Amino acid sequence: MQTIKVLTPQNVQIEYAIASLGDRILAYIIDSLIAVAYIILLLLLFGSIADQIFNSPPGLVSVFFILILPILLYHLLCELYMNGQSVGKRQMNIQVVSLDGGRPTLGAYLIR
Repeated sequence: MQTIKVLTPQNVQIEYAIASLGDRILAYIIDSLIAVAYIILLLLLFGSIADQIFNSPPGLVSVFFILILPILLYHLLCELYMNGQSVGKRQMNIQVVSLDGGRPTLGAYLIR
């Protein structure tokens, strides 16, 4: 198992285990299954009224954007509010940390 050593501002050295590629892939698959389940739920809920909603072009764009927004913000919001983890990362015991071993900032999450 590979590790990384981080020197904190208090001159304390912390050693973290680096997540393996398999763990990262499984976490991604879990998160993708959640996104697919959300899309299927939307199709089941809004499938019958989709013709009425999508008849007008402005309605199509706004409704599509509002419905797809949770998928686009999933990783950002999960990592912000769940201490650097999405649901898949939590299941695989993976956590996003900054280079100094602390919690990443909003800017660091956006760059990721």
